[in-house]
Amino acid sequence: MITLTVYKHRRRRRRYANAKGKILKLLIIPTIIILSFLLYKIKFFTIIDGETKFKIITFSNTYLDELSKKKISIGNQDKTSIDAKSKIKNGSTFIINRNYNVKIIYEGKELNVSTNANNLLDMLKENNLPIKNTQTFSIDLKSKPKDEMTLVIDNIETKQVSKNESTIASSNSNTSAQTKHVVYEQTYKNGILIDEKIINEKIIPTERKYAIVTPTQDPNSIHVLVNKDYKLSSTFIPKNLVIPDVNFATTCSSGENQLSQIAATALQDMFTAAKNDNYDLYMVSGYRSYDTQKTIYSPGDSYTNQPGASEHQTGLAVDVVNSEVNNGLSTNNLAFFADSFNISKEGQWLLNNSWKFGFILRYPKEKVDITGISFESWHFRYVGKDLAKELYDLNETLEEYSNLYNTSNNNSYTLK
Repeated sequence: MITLTVYKHRRRRRRYANAKGKILKLLIIPTIIILSFLLYKIKFFTIIDGETKFKIITFSNTYLDELSKKKISIGNQDKTSIDAKSKIKNGSTFIINRNYNVKIIYEGKELNVSTNANNLLDMLKENNLPIKNTQTFSIDLKSKPKDEMTLVIDNIETKQVSKNESTIASSNSNTSAQTKHVVYEQTYKNGILIDEKIINEKIIPTERKYAIVTPTQDPNSIHVLVNKDYKLSSTFIPKNLVIPDVNFATTCSSGENQLSQIAATALQDMFTAAKNDNYDLYMVSGYRSYDTQKTIYSPGDSYTNQPGASEHQTGLAVDVVNSEVNNGLSTNNLAFFADSFNISKEGQWLLNNSWKFGFILRYPKEKVDITGISFESWHFRYVGKDLAKELYDLNETLEEYSNLYNTSNNNSYTLK
């Protein structure tokens, strides 16, 4: 009896095990199918949005679907490495290059740019802004652009300039017995002189004559002195007046756009040299007739000369400005524009280079009591390269130079 009971129990357990195995076999197949389907449908990729990085596992069909789920919007000017409407590829990286509005102050000039660049260096290349080894940057150029960011780029240059600073008189008043030769180290920020220091100076003997030209009574001479004491006649008109091939200010009238041929040629050369150094100059006024001077002269006005006493009547004088002061000389705020143009890159360039083309700054700020005319940083007079260099080296006006010559040679001349 006991044996039969045990036998029946064993057979029942074997039947149960067989049934369990059949059930498991039936479940494995659909499980494998479901898992295969899920593995086929599931996708994984990476989103990089600026400095934010997302690792994504999703069932979405396109990148745009997943961006919508993550509430990541793409602007019209934003760029992506993959078309957002395309199907997701496993292992891909979806990069969003945001559009940023950045202000660039490049060597004093302000620019507002829109960019998708990955870094500031690429942004500058996009906008054709050259990088120089003399520049300083307010932000590391490897940095990524950000909205409302301001990048300041200054060009700092150091130059050595030699000048014959002053002279020491000798018993022979027609020669300079000694000259103080000074070497300056000048620092320029964006073309404007910001610092100057003496690094060397010495006294050297010289036999150079002060007067390298002879003043003349001929009003057609490029060396003629014209002021309230030495006037031109009302009938004088310079010979060979031409219109120079240069840029003109918007206020330059057809009656004042001429110069004598020799001054016009020199002005063209000077404007070309300035352009080659990336400076834009504009001619405001050249030859001005006696009658025109009568209409603009106002007694007590320290910026205009009496009719006959204006250098503009010689055809050798020209007013030159930059784009910022283009229309400024037509206003009553001349003192402001005189200082503004003087400290500008173009004004500084003219101070240091105009003599090379035969021009001098006719009415310097520190010589108002000598010239009788208020400081005009825009008024340049053609006197020829030799005399221009002489006056530049001596730091003298035509009045000072002529008085020295007349005193030392017991000679005088008058154009009254």
